[in-house]
Amino acid sequence: MKFIFILVFTLIIAYQNFPQKVVVGYINGNYASYPYNAIDYSSLTHIAHAFVIPNADGSLHIDSWFLYPQLISEAHKYNVKVLAAVGDFGQSAGFSPMAANPVAREKFINNMVNFCKTHGYDGVDLDWEYPGAADRANFAALVSELRTALLAAEIPLLTAAIPSQDWNNAYDLNSLKNNFDWFGIMTYDFYGSWESISGHQSALYSYGSQNLSVDKAVKYYLGRGVPAEQLCIGIPFGGYLLNSQGLFKSNSGGSSVSYVAANEKINQGWEYLWDDNCKVPYLQNPAHTQLITYDDTISVKLKSAYIIKNNLKGTIIWKIGRDYSAGKTPLLKSLGDYLLNPPAEAPSVPQLIFPADDSIIDSQSIRFEWQPVDSAVSYNFQLSTKDDFSVIALNRTDIGPAFFIRNGFELNKIYYWRVRSSNSAGFSDWSPVYKFSTGNATAVEEINQLPEDYSLSNYPNPFNPSTTIEFNLPVKEFVSLEVFNILGNKISTLINEEKSAGKHSIKFNPETASGVYFYVLRTPSKYIVKKMELLR
Repeated sequence: MKFIFILVFTLIIAYQNFPQKVVVGYINGNYASYPYNAIDYSSLTHIAHAFVIPNADGSLHIDSWFLYPQLISEAHKYNVKVLAAVGDFGQSAGFSPMAANPVAREKFINNMVNFCKTHGYDGVDLDWEYPGAADRANFAALVSELRTALLAAEIPLLTAAIPSQDWNNAYDLNSLKNNFDWFGIMTYDFYGSWESISGHQSALYSYGSQNLSVDKAVKYYLGRGVPAEQLCIGIPFGGYLLNSQGLFKSNSGGSSVSYVAANEKINQGWEYLWDDNCKVPYLQNPAHTQLITYDDTISVKLKSAYIIKNNLKGTIIWKIGRDYSAGKTPLLKSLGDYLLNPPAEAPSVPQLIFPADDSIIDSQSIRFEWQPVDSAVSYNFQLSTKDDFSVIALNRTDIGPAFFIRNGFELNKIYYWRVRSSNSAGFSDWSPVYKFSTGNATAVEEINQLPEDYSLSNYPNPFNPSTTIEFNLPVKEFVSLEVFNILGNKISTLINEEKSAGKHSIKFNPETASGVYFYVLRTPSKYIVKKMELLR
């Protein structure tokens, strides 16, 4: 009996620590490419079916393609609620005159209640983009009256999509928070094709030129008195391809892209970059004339952790289906895995990759890499000049990807590094400590045990998109390291210079197609050939 009591008590505490969040996916007309039976309902709590359009006289405009009874029926099988979303950007002109006219307002409310009851919707999502200061009192009245009518009709939900700040002083939040179940903050489109400068479309944190962010929007509404448990952050499932030479540089336009289209660019030679301050990725084309700002599974996990840490209600997604390919929806699954079903156990210990243990790095800029841990949300990285970490040179938490770049290393020094992974259940143990040195041959010989023979290898193999090539030199000598395709054509010269005795590593990140390649190490006294395989 005592054991059962302890178990139940533990489960209650766990539930209180992770109250049920909401994941609200907007769906907007892509029925053919993303049908109702392709949706992963286990990763959603609500669907916002967009959009019903309000008319000035209180009537509703319903596009001929809009009604989708199969969606509502299928969602209800999985206990997923469906909201009728009303408005949208460019379709909200009818809101202001309707809300200002009591007769039209009553007509609109009656029409919405009847529409929900007729078609089986569980509530209404108001997406008025955007009310002005003159609409403030009318909007509050509309919401109050609509809430009363919905409850009388036993329709439980009323929600709203709102901008990242109340730019127009249009929201009487003290009144509205008593009538809305939640506010979905549209924390995306901070930058896009319309801006003259490029930037992150949905940065988690503000930093430098990135003024707008999820965190700033949340803090704004908390400061306005909206409870955390009524706030949902917006996560985009697409991004923007911008004609820009780099982040926060001049932009001459661009176009919208889905997550699937953005992700395919990596296999086409685009470089994946991570902003560790703003906690979001971006892509740069090889010519450095275009970039893509978007969210991926890593940034989605970090935003899920942010929701849990700050006790927010959940997230709204614009829009589901933009990550759908080959029957999989990786962004939606990440939300389901890390927001609706937080891991019950801490993640495993990461395996360090680069710099290899006892390696020599002839650079003041180093990209640290480790093997990703599936159940991890983020990583904690530490760098020290002491093997017991009694002196911490750098401690970074909440690193999203399985790599970290640091510049400004001192030459002729020994460094130690380690990583641990984390999720909502806690931290893993620290990884084994790896040691590396920076500097010239004389310094290296003093701090590094010299290898007895030559060696050449790469890890991982097969690889995508990059691999680390490691080689040992028993003596100081001139080294050539080259890569050839299967036809014997040279595609890259990685090293062509004198190297010190010791262990060396270099990263290989080709812009070539899938296939088998050979890498060749030449010295005056040694010739080694190894095979590796690139999988795109």
